[in-house]
Amino acid sequence: MLNRILQPTENAIANFHGADRWIGSGRTLIALAQLSILCFTPTAYLFVPVSGEPQKPHCGGWRSLTAYCLGNDDFRPWVSILLIALLVVVASGFFPALTAVPHYWATVSISTGISLPDGGEAAAQVITLFLVFLLLGDRRKTHWHRASPSTRPRNVLLGLTWAAHWGLRLQMAWIYVNAAIPKLSVQEWKDGTAVYYITRGEFFGAPKHLQELIYWATSMPLVELMLTWGTIAAELTIAYFLIFGKKRTRLVSLALCVALHAGIIAVIGLWSFALVMIGGVAAAMAGIQLRQQVHAPGAPRSAPITATPADFTHVNTLGSSDKHSTSPLVKGK
Repeated sequence: MLNRILQPTENAIANFHGADRWIGSGRTLIALAQLSILCFTPTAYLFVPVSGEPQKPHCGGWRSLTAYCLGNDDFRPWVSILLIALLVVVASGFFPALTAVPHYWATVSISTGISLPDGGEAAAQVITLFLVFLLLGDRRKTHWHRASPSTRPRNVLLGLTWAAHWGLRLQMAWIYVNAAIPKLSVQEWKDGTAVYYITRGEFFGAPKHLQELIYWATSMPLVELMLTWGTIAAELTIAYFLIFGKKRTRLVSLALCVALHAGIIAVIGLWSFALVMIGGVAAAMAGIQLRQQVHAPGAPRSAPITATPADFTHVNTLGSSDKHSTSPLVKGK
């Protein structure tokens, strides 16, 4: 009985090739998001005082090992240069097994060191931890090489890699469930007016070059309703296919993730957050082959094990700079 229960898991592990190009694409996107923070933000601006909070970086306990705690304030620009160099190597894809732990260290240093981290930094910290275990036994020279039985981890590392892959999928699914469910308790999300107010927000409103178009579109009740409830539906659908998607149907979650965050970028920005989330979902696509391998006529084919395993952001703060602006859905009530 126990063997019958465990056999699907054993088969799934045997058929898993470990880290592949999906993992590589995700790592590169996350590293690019982090590079955008360090390259386009002066180091002094990363450590601005925040009212009611002690001055960052906090260097007590284990945080003393993070990058920005290695020296005094004058040394911080050099630390940023060190992190930029490391992230460039990560983004390039060379030696993924060797750069996985340094990438996690850099991510923790940014997430815990800067004064105003957003949800992207917190998500990157968890994603890169799973990537450490996914890449432990990776024998490829770059993460752009195709995964194959000859490059996959050996022995117990293969099982650990498979478990980390599932951990990443569950984690990304939870992020989107946790982003969608709390919205249902917010009045503006329930009545379909949230996007109207978000696009007119004082701090994260529509960009000036798209303002007229976005204001016009969101002033139509049907469009406003579709965008608001569609956001929640997209987040829940992403989570569903991350967990239950079989092979290529899992790509539905990636397509929706790209569409959702591209829309967020166009409307309110948040570039680094979007790249981290797309990178995390892309890494969760590991194991999907977009093209079937071509076998030479007469060449032996390795039969896959047929037993199949059970394939197993936030609530927006609403606000409006125009105190007299009211959603057309509210006006129609």
